[in-house]
Amino acid sequence: MLPNMVLIFLLMVSGWMVQRGGFCLVAAVSRAMEKRPERLLLILSIAFISVLVVLLFQSPLNYSPTGKVLWSSLSGAIFFGIGAALNRGCFFGTLSNMARGDGHMLFTLAGMMATTAFIPAGFFVTLPLEQGHPSLLLGLFLFTASLICWSRCRRNDRLRSVIRLLIPGLTFGFIYTTHIGWSLSGLLTESWHFIRHNQTINGIRIAGFSAFLTGMILYHFYYQDFTFIRWSITKGIKHFAAGIIMMIGARMMGGGNDNLLFHKLPSLTLEVFLLLFIMLSSIAMTLFIFRKYAAKTLMNEL
Repeated sequence: MLPNMVLIFLLMVSGWMVQRGGFCLVAAVSRAMEKRPERLLLILSIAFISVLVVLLFQSPLNYSPTGKVLWSSLSGAIFFGIGAALNRGCFFGTLSNMARGDGHMLFTLAGMMATTAFIPAGFFVTLPLEQGHPSLLLGLFLFTASLICWSRCRRNDRLRSVIRLLIPGLTFGFIYTTHIGWSLSGLLTESWHFIRHNQTINGIRIAGFSAFLTGMILYHFYYQDFTFIRWSITKGIKHFAAGIIMMIGARMMGGGNDNLLFHKLPSLTLEVFLLLFIMLSSIAMTLFIFRKYAAKTLMNEL
């Protein structure tokens, strides 16, 4: 495996890359609803590159819940989708918007941390994961299919587009075979253990998360489009509530969308794809309701 310092540097580069391409499921679903699926296909393509890396180097964890655990996970996907749409950003989108200068995302993180601190252990049913043996051929097929679909949407600038796929995809793949908890989901989980059991948070994971966020911020400073948005108490309350809803959903699923895409997806089980579909559908339905409500309000004002 790659040395820690190399992985940390690659995470910073990946933060830059995903910020350039857009790596928020909410924004991706919103564009897909407007018949512009490029961002959604980009996210799926990066995820499947990561899947292939995991399949090449180790047997991934098998995620195939049944019974109460399955229903809890599916319900959590709905809650997470609603919260993410209300927040206008998933776990990645929260960091992305914060890196652009939207301070309201700090309220979202505060809502997540409050939920992390106060929800007791064992409140939601969890599933002990076991080593699985998904088909490498299936992973290769899924990646190839998503890459072909995405490349058809990006007929120009293909070399840079491939680089923007490979660097984050390979980096996330290597990271999730060595330091699973580097992402926001993992950091929130370790924060819970720190609050409840006074366990030390892994320094390498903090460094990796910080490097990823730094890459996002540097992108906007380089292109001089970092804009600090003035805080609004009303929006702050909304984002705080969104953070609570998202975190409840994440706890019910056993992790946020980052955990789903890069930790559970390599198991390539039907349950994983169902969970992903439910999450995306929940985001789309919530956005649809918001748009209908905004259109009706505008018509009433006219």
